[in-house]
Order: sequence, then C-alpha cells, then structure tokens
Amino acid sequence: MRRCGNGTVLLAVALATVTRVTCAFELIANGGFESGDFTGWNIANAGALQDTFIIDGSTSLPLSGNPTVGPATGSYYAANDGGNAGAHVLSQAFVVPPGMASVTLSFDMFVNDFSGMGPIIDPSGLDASGGPNQHARVDILALGADVFDTGTGVLANYYLSVDPGAPPHAYKHYQLDVTPVVGAGGTFVLRFAEVDNVQYLNVGVDNVSIDVATPTMPVTTTTTTLPPATGDAYKCYAGKDLKTPTFAKQTATLADALASGSAKVVKPVALCAPVGRDGAAIQNPDAYLCCYQIKAAKLSRVKVLVASALQKSQLQLAKPTQLCQPCTASVLR
Repeated sequence: MRRCGNGTVLLAVALATVTRVTCAFELIANGGFESGDFTGWNIANAGALQDTFIIDGSTSLPLSGNPTVGPATGSYYAANDGGNAGAHVLSQAFVVPPGMASVTLSFDMFVNDFSGMGPIIDPSGLDASGGPNQHARVDILALGADVFDTGTGVLANYYLSVDPGAPPHAYKHYQLDVTPVVGAGGTFVLRFAEVDNVQYLNVGVDNVSIDVATPTMPVTTTTTTLPPATGDAYKCYAGKDLKTPTFAKQTATLADALASGSAKVVKPVALCAPVGRDGAAIQNPDAYLCCYQIKAAKLSRVKVLVASALQKSQLQLAKPTQLCQPCTASVLR
C-alpha cells in the first residue's frame, strides 16, 4: 500500500521505470514571417533608402519586378528588393541557455544573382561603394558587433556565395550544427546579408529556426500495476435477520490495509454467494460470505484505485459499514 501526498491510497504494486528525456525549444521568433511583418527581426541597409528587405507573399518582387518562387511554406517570406547598389542585412539576436546538449540552425534560402557573374567577394566585405561585389552570406555574430562587420565580430560563417545558374532558384534547405559556436551559452546575433553593385541580387529567406536541446536527463515514471484478481466473483443478497436465534452483538478489533480499530458488530445483513459470471465455472461453490452490519469510526478522506474483471475505478471511501466473513450456507425449504 502506498499513501500519497494527495490522500490517495493505491492498493497496488508500484513499478519505477527510468526513461531518458531530452527537451527541445525554439530560440527564433517569427522564423516563418507568418506575422506578415518583421516582428522579432532587425533590418539594416547601406545604400539607397528604398532598397531593403521586405515581407512578400508573391512570386514577383514589388520594387524590381524580379521573379521568385514565393514562400517556401506558409503565406510569407523575407527577401531584399530594389534596383540600386547596396548592402542589406536581416538579423535577430537570440539567447542560448548554458549547458545545452545541441544547438541547430536551419533555414530555407534562395540567392538569385541576375548578373551571372557571382559570387564576387570583395575584401571590403558588405560594402557596395568600391570594386565589384556580388554575394550573400549567413553568419553568427558576437553580441555588440556591427551588423555589417565581416571581421572579428563574425563568430562563424555558414554561407558565402550565390546560387549558381539562371534565376529564379528554388529554395535550398540548410541544417547546421552551431553547438561549437554557441553551445556554451550567451547572446548572439544571426545575420542574413547581401551586397550587390553589379546587377540585381535577391536573397529569399523562410522557415528560420534555432533549435536547442537540453542534456538527456533520467526521469523516473511510477506505474501502478494492480495484482491480478483471483477466485470467484460474489453475488450478495440483502437479508433480514429472523432472530432465530437472536444475534449476540459484539465488539471486534479489525485491522486492514486502510485502517485499524474496534467496531461493534450489530446484526447479519447479507449473504454473498460465489457465482459464475458469463459462463465461468465456480471454483469454490461452498465459499460463502456472511456479512454483518458494523459501527466503526469514520475514515479520513481516502481514495482507492480498484480493478476487477468489470473495470478499473477510483472510489472515495467513507466509514466502514459491513464485516464479511467466510461461512457456510444451506437453503431451508
């Protein structure tokens, strides 16, 4: 028997099973841009004011008219658009709790280079004011680094190129283990950026995710297994004491798994006979139970989980009302 803190009594065998559980959670807000805006994200531009990242849901960018494949999933995606030389950044800061087992960056992206000459990577980085420069990049930056930094502020670079061939390109899915860079914990910045000063270059981004997994931890689950019920079923008949002879009231000390104490045994009130249910054979046809009304102290609030061939149930127990003892019975004609 186990008495639980909530007042539940389980008349059962408790088996403890140890499983190992890993929890995962998302660090990027609005990674699919389904809010229809840049909630959670930051935009930075170097160049013409009208050239920037936008939220779009079509297959034709509104400023340049350049074709795209539209959203990877859902209704919206982010893409840079415009017709002037410049550099454009889409970024979001994220916080990694310390001690994570793994951190995974994933996203869908296309890079449409209409020059047919890229990637052109100028040493100046994200700067369209010098020599030819036509490429896109994906980085994790240190917190506080300038969003156009391509030097010491870059903790890791994961893309530095364009998609080869004639646009528009389909999305490519990227899934990257960034645990070595951010796994110790802290605040970092995820950056998507492009620079173009040769011809149009459009970067489309969708389904951005940084997923962290906690260390695997043992979790103990307690399973309550009721012992198998054996023996006959009983059918109980209410009875009237005919007082032949008169029952001698008596006091008995009763102890069971739920309570112990004295009880006054008042009179016989029922006979329970072994019964075969649904065609089952009676195992002990002479094993009757004689049940007597008793008066005993009321139990404190106790719930019991019981199970039989009929059903598993929970009972709220109150005071004991009967004492049943093995007896013999014969039918009087």
